[in-house]
This record gives sequence, structure tokens and C-alpha cells, in this order.
Amino acid sequence: MYYLKNLWIKFRYSNRLRLLFDALARFGILVQPYYIIQEGLFGNRERRFPKGMDAYETGYLAPEDMETVAAIPGRKETVEDLRRRLEKGNLCFGAKRHGELAAFTWFGLDVLDAGRHRRPLEKDEAYLFDAYTLIPYRGKGIAPYIRYLGYEELEKLGRTRLYSISLYFNTPAVNFKKKLGAEFLELRLEVRLFRKWNRDVRVKRYGERS
Repeated sequence: MYYLKNLWIKFRYSNRLRLLFDALARFGILVQPYYIIQEGLFGNRERRFPKGMDAYETGYLAPEDMETVAAIPGRKETVEDLRRRLEKGNLCFGAKRHGELAAFTWFGLDVLDAGRHRRPLEKDEAYLFDAYTLIPYRGKGIAPYIRYLGYEELEKLGRTRLYSISLYFNTPAVNFKKKLGAEFLELRLEVRLFRKWNRDVRVKRYGERS
């Protein structure tokens, strides 16, 4: 594990690092750095959003909505996969405009599931995952809007410590969460060899809000 950490520190500032990891993945060697992030209201309830957000209807998506979600081009989950998520107690919070789905995000209430890094959630915690904005609605400010409303909905359920992950090289996702005022807790590194050997180590730890 010490070798993996040193390898990451040595190459983390290299512009060629992502290309190297992509090349290794073609040979069955996955090297994937990612952040664990804490999100939430943090006492700041004054948020400004673009005009026109009141035209969206927001709320939890039902099992019958999963057909629409599964039909989005490029997404891998089937209707059955998505409905099983709901059956396990996960929640899907979304926004619609004139009855058309615009964006959604998922909330896990039982487990923080970040690959090999997996742990049960406390009663005041939630795991935010699989946030998605449909192409026609991108660039309109709906993503931070639905995220913020999600924080409020989870607070109603007593869930005030909210966690998510973002891949290190997913710059748009990382910047999006920084704009929301999220707190970066850990930088982790997952290494998987030919689907037979898998390790997940913490490279760096940051602070955590109470």
C-alpha cells in the first residue's frame, strides 16, 4: 500500500497521468483515483439560482418513472435495475418541465458504496449518487438547483451529513461540487488487476464539517 501511495504522489501533477491510466485499463489494470466529498446545507440557506426554476416540478420519482430513466441514451441500467434500487430503499429525486424529465439524483440511506470503500450509513447520513441532467436541459442551472433541493429533502428525513464521490479526473463534477461549497474529505486510490486483485487505499485525508 505504501508503494501505491508513493506512486500516486510522484505522478499526481503529470499531465500524462490520465493517459497512462487509460492505457493500463485496456490491459485489465484499473487505477482510479477518486474523492470522498461531504455536501449539504452547512447552515447556508441563501442560494441564488437562474430565473425560470419555478417552471420545474420537483419531487421523488416513482417506479413508473424508471422506464423514462432507463430509456435515456447511453445509460446502462435497465428498468428492473432501477426499480430494484427503489425496492432497496434508495430514493430518486427529480425535476420535470411540462411533464418531461429534466434531471434527477439518487439518495442512498443505508450504505455508502464507493467501490471497495463501503460502509453502513448512520441515521443522520445519506449517500448521493448517479446525478444526471438530460442533454436538452444542460447549461440552464437545473443541476445545482435540484442538488440544493435534495439537501432540503434529506434534512426533512433527518439526514444532514451527506456524502458523494467524484473521480479525480472528472473535472466538471469536481468543480460543480466546489461551487456548491462541498467539503473534500479524502483522496483515495483504487487499483484492480484483471478483476482478480483489488485494493483501495487512502492517499490523503482532508477535514470534515461537523
